Amino acid sequence: MQCRRPSTALKILALAFCWIMPPGSMTVSQTAPPTVQPVAVPEAVPGLTTARQAAHAVFQTHCARCHDKAQRTPEQPATALQTILDIEGLEKQPGLVQPGRPDASNLYAIMLRDHTPLQLGPANLAPDDVDAVRTWIEGVAARPVENCTGRRRITLADIGRALQRLRQPGGTALRGIRFISLAAYHNACAGPGRMEDLRRAVGDLVTALRTTLVDFDLPQAGDDVPVLAVRLGDMGWNASQWDALATIARAPHLATQDLAEAYDTETPLIDVASLAAAAWQVGDYPNLANVSPLAQSFIADGRAEVGFAAAAQDVGLPELDFAALLETTAGPADGYAKRLRQGAIPRAAWHRLRAGLTLPGEPAALRYRADVPAAADPVSDAALHVGLWTDKATYKVGDLIVLTAQADRDCNLTLVNVDTRGDATILFPSDSDPDNAVKAGAKIRVPGDIEPYQLRANEAGTETFIAVCSVHRKRMLGVEQDFEKQRFTLLGNWRNYLKTAATRETLVGRRDTPRQRRARAKADAAAKAAPPPAEQEARAAIYVRIE
Repeated sequence: MQCRRPSTALKILALAFCWIMPPGSMTVSQTAPPTVQPVAVPEAVPGLTTARQAAHAVFQTHCARCHDKAQRTPEQPATALQTILDIEGLEKQPGLVQPGRPDASNLYAIMLRDHTPLQLGPANLAPDDVDAVRTWIEGVAARPVENCTGRRRITLADIGRALQRLRQPGGTALRGIRFISLAAYHNACAGPGRMEDLRRAVGDLVTALRTTLVDFDLPQAGDDVPVLAVRLGDMGWNASQWDALATIARAPHLATQDLAEAYDTETPLIDVASLAAAAWQVGDYPNLANVSPLAQSFIADGRAEVGFAAAAQDVGLPELDFAALLETTAGPADGYAKRLRQGAIPRAAWHRLRAGLTLPGEPAALRYRADVPAAADPVSDAALHVGLWTDKATYKVGDLIVLTAQADRDCNLTLVNVDTRGDATILFPSDSDPDNAVKAGAKIRVPGDIEPYQLRANEAGTETFIAVCSVHRKRMLGVEQDFEKQRFTLLGNWRNYLKTAATRETLVGRRDTPRQRRARAKADAAAKAAPPPAEQEARAAIYVRIE
C-alpha cells in the first residue's frame, strides 16, 4: 500500500487519503510528454520579445487567415477579432488576455479547445503552439494603473442630467439626435490624448455604419460628459434602426415620458462598445470588418465578458465602493455578483445584474431595465459559461477555503487546484462526490457541508483554481479517475498535463478489465456510427492570494 499527500499548498484534510498501486501500474501524471516540433517563426517582427515572437508565429500560422484584416481572403467570413497579429494590442484587451494569468485568459482558453472551426490552417494546434501562447501571457506585465486622482467619474445619472439640459432649448429638434457614450473609457482613466483617439475611432465606427455620404460631426453632448451626439439623418438611419440596436445592446431607458417624446425614443443613449457589438451581431454592416484597429477594439470590448474593473468603470464607482455594493446583492443575481468579484461574467449577465443595482444618487433621467428578452444579448445566453469563486478574496495560512462553481447550462464539471509549485489536483469529482453532472444555475460547493474533508490554506503564495465544464465529455481530456484507489486525482505538473493531455488520452483504459474493454469498444463503435455533436466547453480560473 502506498500513501501520498496531494502535491498542493492546500492541505486536504481527509478521513483517508491512500490508494493501492499495483506493481508496474502507471498513473496519469507519469505520462511522458509528446515530441512535437514547435512552430518556427515565419519572420521576425521588429520590437517583439522572444515570447511575443513565438506567440506571433503561432497566430500567423494558425489564426491570421480568419483573424487578421490584411490576410483574410475575400471568401472567408469576417470575424469580430481582426487584429490577431497585433500582439501588443492583444495585451491591452482584458477580454482576451489577463496579464500573467493564462488560465484566466479567454484567448488561451479558446486555443486549449483547439479552435479550428473551419479547418483552414495547415494543421491543428500542436501542444507546443498552445504552450508558446501560455509562455507569452505569463510574461505580460500587469497593466499600469493610470493616475487620475481627482478626476470625476461619470455615472449614468450624470449623462441623464446632460440629456435633460439639452431638452430645454432644443424642443422637437432633438427628435433625430442620438448619443454614443465613452464614459467607461473616461472612468478607466484614459488621458486627453487617448480620449481624442477614441473620439476619432467613434467617427470610424459611424462611417462604417452609415448609409449616406454626407458630412457629419460628433459634438460632445455637454462639457462635463464624454458623450458624443450624432444625427440619425447624417447616418441615413431612421429611429427604428437605432432602437433595434439599442434593444440588442440592452441600452438604458429614459425614465420619463416627456423626455422620451422629446427624443422620439426611450433609448437615445448606447455606450460605444455595446453599439459596435450589437451592429456586428446584426451583420448588416460589412464595412465593420475594415474599420481602424481602435474602432475594431470597440467590437471586441462589447463582445467580451465583463470583469470587475470594467464593471466598476461602467457604473462610475471606485472599485472599493463597487465591491461593497456587490456584497449587498441578494436574490437570483447573487451568484453573478460573487463571480464578478473574482473573475468575469457574460455581458448578458452583467446587464441583468446592473439593472438590479441601486447606485447612490442614480435615480434620474436614465435607468437600466432587466426586462429585455435574453435572446437580444450580443453574447447569447445559449452559450456555455461557468463561474467560480471562493468565500473570501484573500486568506491567511491556516484558513479553510470553500469553492463555489456555477454553470449557465447543464454540463459536466471538473474543479482543479494548482498550487504555488504548479502541481495540480482534481478536487471535484472525488470519491465522496463522483458524479460531476451539474444543472444550469445550481451552485456547487466544494467541499460540501457533509464532505469528509476540508481544504486548508497551508502555504503563502497564490493558488489557482480552475473550473472546466463540458456538455458531452464526462471527464477532462487524458484524465483517468479511479476512486477505489485514490480519493483525489493527481495530475502532476499542470503545465505538463496541458501539453500531454492528447497523448494521455490514448492511454486511458489500458488497465480496463476485459469486460470494461468490451464496453469501451462498443461505445467507440457507436460513436463512430453516430458521431456525437461537437464538444462545448467553458473554462474559468481564479487566482487566490494566501498571506
